[in-house]
Amino acid sequence: MGSSNGSRFTSKYDERGLVAVVREVAAHCQPDDPEGVSTRAFDAARAGAGHPDLPTAKQISSRLKRPWAQVLRLAGKPDMNVALALSRRLGRRSETEDPWMNEELGVAGLRIVASRLQTETLRPSEYVAERNAIVAADGRRHRHGQDLRLPTEGQIVRIFGDWDAGLERAGLQPRPERPAKEQDAKGVPIAEAIDRCIEKYDVLPTASEVELFARGEGFPLARERPYSRDLEAVGASRASRGLSTPDGYPPTKERPDYLNPVLQTAAKPGEQRMKNVWQDDEVVESMIRFLDWLDEYPGVRATEDRYRAFAHGRAGVASATTVGRCGGHNRNLATASRIRRERRDR
Repeated sequence: MGSSNGSRFTSKYDERGLVAVVREVAAHCQPDDPEGVSTRAFDAARAGAGHPDLPTAKQISSRLKRPWAQVLRLAGKPDMNVALALSRRLGRRSETEDPWMNEELGVAGLRIVASRLQTETLRPSEYVAERNAIVAADGRRHRHGQDLRLPTEGQIVRIFGDWDAGLERAGLQPRPERPAKEQDAKGVPIAEAIDRCIEKYDVLPTASEVELFARGEGFPLARERPYSRDLEAVGASRASRGLSTPDGYPPTKERPDYLNPVLQTAAKPGEQRMKNVWQDDEVVESMIRFLDWLDEYPGVRATEDRYRAFAHGRAGVASATTVGRCGGHNRNLATASRIRRERRDR
């Protein structure tokens, strides 16, 4: 039996069990619209649904650290997605994570960065690049301690459960699906890459780790749709084949070294290998493409962090690390600027 003491209570249900029972009670209460059940209606329906000792809707929201509407949306997701969302929101804080971070500051951080970039939506890589630029500039102004506090990408995911939920809470538009490109058509679908990673390492990779895994195994990765949708596809596909899927990410120290596999066993014969050797002129051409892209954003500086966001996952473009190895960001930027001027003067 759950016992209340203010907003604190004990319960025989763990977090995943709570979500499963919320799904059952909500469906019993309003079969046609389980995500629209009010807290009062939910509380009244508990006994009739066979769960008289279930905590109240308010207590469940407190336990899961999310508003009631989000609890109901979470209950409508597949079990694997529920486990991942809970592990992100309820996971242990790192020793360096600041206790001051909350939903209000998460919303403010997303809105500030979106305003500076003059956009109505944000990809994580765009947020990271601009946030780093803001924090660096603030650090130069306050050499004896930074006053500006902007959440990291990881903190936003922990606050809201996932990136898209944060965008919605901040009043921003959902991330658009990436348009299919000719180069991407040759790549391995993300869902298949996740499946290959599970087969090889028996762990569930994060979105960024899927890219590291593909790079380490030597196959190109297609960009089709948000990572969360691919997780659902992987879970359904593996279940249909009688295979299990890890229900959460392993601790950081236990994750594989995706970039340095002992054997490259995940790439299939005939798949196009990712480029790993870059000539200086090819790196400069990547920088020229970056400058061409920046022309669409007047006043935005060509910083290294912004190039990193531009190059992230983009086919045929040298990574920021590669640019650094081939003369550095500033040197290649100067060369690219000169060549662009010469081409325009012809």
